[in-house]
Amino acid sequence: MTTVRTLILWICLTGLTALVSCQPDNQCRKENIVEMQVSFRNKAMSKVSLDSVSIHGVGSDSVLYDNKKSVNQVALPLHKTKEVTQFVFSNGTKADTLTLEHVNTENFISLECGCFVYHTLQNAYSCGTWIDSVAIITTEITTINAAEHIQVFFN
Repeated sequence: MTTVRTLILWICLTGLTALVSCQPDNQCRKENIVEMQVSFRNKAMSKVSLDSVSIHGVGSDSVLYDNKKSVNQVALPLHKTKEVTQFVFSNGTKADTLTLEHVNTENFISLECGCFVYHTLQNAYSCGTWIDSVAIITTEITTINAAEHIQVFFN
């Protein structure tokens, strides 16, 4: 009888420990998405909505935004292992490349969540004719909940 009670107590304690110590993976990802917030502006510094915009990363085959309509702000991920990230913006007739220079910093969150890479923007510029200029507003990129990081001014 004592052995059965000991076995039941051991199973209950083991189950309770497993429930308390584990954190679901989606909780880690939900609270720590690291993306740069980009707003679109005109030369008068007013927010503008682009009629149609497609954005993809240079060196990547994935399209982040595909012919998105009436967009005035986007969230873009930066490279975790490189210190330069480039994005191509296009609207079907015009295209431009946005280049971002940044420092990457690994930040330990917890055993369950691991490390996340945060970024510090150092420079931003374009090399085409559609984007007029780029202004860095907030240099530290830590979570998606942050305010805008850069403003992109279009011609």
